[in-house]
Amino acid sequence: MSLDTVYEEDIPSKWVTRILTLATTFFVLLFIHQLIEGSEGDNPTVRAIFPILSLFFLGLLLIFRTLTVRMTTDNVTVAYGPISYSVPLKDITDVRADETSALRYGGAGIRLAPVGGKLRLVFSVIGGQRVIIGMSGRRIGELVFSTDRPDEIVKLIEERTAKHRR
Repeated sequence: MSLDTVYEEDIPSKWVTRILTLATTFFVLLFIHQLIEGSEGDNPTVRAIFPILSLFFLGLLLIFRTLTVRMTTDNVTVAYGPISYSVPLKDITDVRADETSALRYGGAGIRLAPVGGKLRLVFSVIGGQRVIIGMSGRRIGELVFSTDRPDEIVKLIEERTAKHRR
């Protein structure tokens, strides 16, 4: 945690990790089978498909295994690996626990969902509680993210945004 970090949390995405581990393993085993049996023929596309899919699912696994929530003295950032979204505290207009059904967002991961006339950017894990941050001056009106401690985050953001409004 750096000096200006006020809050940091890593939320493991257990179900997504399990699913992507199975997919990665499946394609690695198919690739190994292909090498042993030599059943790919002379078509280079067929030879390349299993290693490409193995690497693709491995990449997804590495990116989506953990959701990181970080709050500094100036902003809130949520990230799945290198894919992140930051909101300056001065742009936050509202913060609250999310009561919307997770099914409304279409699953875990990173999603864009129109809700109540606003576009929501959602960073979520399966089964996690979520927080909504309302934002001003952006095309995306709200940021939603999973957390294990929604009450603590809501309180911290409310305290910090009140300081920025003074």
